Amino acid sequence: MFNSKDKTDNEGVNLMMHALPEKLPYVLKLLPKTKPARIKKIAGKKWYNILTFCTKKEARRLIPKLKNAGCEDIVEFPAIFFF
Repeated sequence: MFNSKDKTDNEGVNLMMHALPEKLPYVLKLLPKTKPARIKKIAGKKWYNILTFCTKKEARRLIPKLKNAGCEDIVEFPAIFFF
């Protein structure tokens, strides 16, 4: 039987967040290895912007762990493949 929840759980989403340089190695270990994360230093700030791709199911599991790792301003949005 087809379950629409299964289909939406496997849809891709992008996660964007900010992390301090000292937290970056731990944060990167948490991220899925599906595609490499895009990391950019925020101009004039100590923070780094991190953009990664994952499934909705992975995002629900990851977001609490990313918050505990020190990430801030976490945003989930539909997958737009521009990597």
